[in-house]
Amino acid sequence: MFDPALYFLNLYSIPTFLIAALSFCLGMAILLRERGSREGFLFFLSSLAISIWLFSFSWMYCSTNEGVALSWAKAGYLGVPFIPSLVYYFTV
Repeated sequence: MFDPALYFLNLYSIPTFLIAALSFCLGMAILLRERGSREGFLFFLSSLAISIWLFSFSWMYCSTNEGVALSWAKAGYLGVPFIPSLVYYFTV
């Protein structure tokens, strides 16, 4: 799965990876700005779930092997149920 020969640069993966990185940076900025608050921590967790989901799909787009792409998709979909639940707890 971590063999560099199984991947190539795909143009579809670049925006997905950039949005994942920006989502993580936004969550970290809010976590540092709102230290100790429950809302800041929940926002960080929701942005972390979104960034992990997008990060794994950016690697899925780059893979050349079907098995590797399927494992990245499985890893990405493991975090999908956390997104609506964390957004719900953040808004409540």
